[in-house]
Amino acid sequence: MSKTVRIALALALLSILAAGVFLLARPAKPSAPPPRKARQKLLERLPTVPPGEVSEGELKAAMILKIGEYVEWSAAPAAPGTPFVVGVLGDSAVGDHLVALGPKTLKDGRSLKVLRVDDPLGTGPCHVVFIPEGWKDDWDLVLKDLGRAGLLLVGEEPGFLGAGGMIELRVRDRRLRFALDPGRAERSGLKFVPQLVTLSESP
Repeated sequence: MSKTVRIALALALLSILAAGVFLLARPAKPSAPPPRKARQKLLERLPTVPPGEVSEGELKAAMILKIGEYVEWSAAPAAPGTPFVVGVLGDSAVGDHLVALGPKTLKDGRSLKVLRVDDPLGTGPCHVVFIPEGWKDDWDLVLKDLGRAGLLLVGEEPGFLGAGGMIELRVRDRRLRFALDPGRAERSGLKFVPQLVTLSESP
């Protein structure tokens, strides 16, 4: 190979290498920032607990009814014209406010009926049972008595989900929130719609 040819090949190789170094050295385009999570926006819509205006009990009562609109009762579909029955175990301010909300026609056209009971075995016609604070020491027995298909169990004390509940109401930073156990609900023939799951906190 002549000297002239070797020089030409060397120059060509240097040109290729120089181009490669330039390409590798170019800064990568900055990636677009991740979109803001939809859950963050949705949480901002949850009701707060304003001092001296609306009580915590009133908000919880309204929340129980609102949540009921986002649950599918596949295990026990309602017959036309039957009321939507919410049971309240024992004395509770939440129960008082639920009673005060009636008579009321719900989103699906059914009427609301609130049933106050002292014994879990008296909740036969209920679609939802609210278990207020004060029953924690008896959760094992109460939840066992309420463990039938098609019954949504809502509580307000910490640990309710772990004990066998399906929805646990919580107040954090003066904002009413809730956590769910979709698996337990499904085993009872109930299903939380995706919008409700998106709004919920971690168990």
